[in-house]
Amino acid sequence: MRTIAVAAVLLAIVVAVLARQGEAGSRDAIERGAPIAADAKSVTVAQLLETPEAYGEDPVVVEGVVSKVCRLRGCWMTLSPEAGGVGVHVTFKGLSVPRDSKGMKARVAGVARVKTENGEARISFVASGVELWE
Repeated sequence: MRTIAVAAVLLAIVVAVLARQGEAGSRDAIERGAPIAADAKSVTVAQLLETPEAYGEDPVVVEGVVSKVCRLRGCWMTLSPEAGGVGVHVTFKGLSVPRDSKGMKARVAGVARVKTENGEARISFVASGVELWE
């Protein structure tokens, strides 16, 4: 009887994992934090960099390539239009990303923050959810 109970629990876990993978679409995504809806309207990092004030009030989903990652804990990353390019500094609320995610494509959901220092706009992004894939 105990074997049947253990098998039922394992089966439930496998079904839950497979269902979660199906939600992520055809790509094998790493997901952290709040889920991002597959149909969520998103903007590119380039769009955010061009007109940051347009995205500073409401939550938004931004897509780009991870060009830098915190090597100690994965507690921040830089999201760029292309690998190695100029990008947006992304910090996370209660989550972290794999430290080896540099070069991966990403979608982050959160709020953009714009600060002006010495006449220059600096953009940062506070993310509540992230998806990463190759």
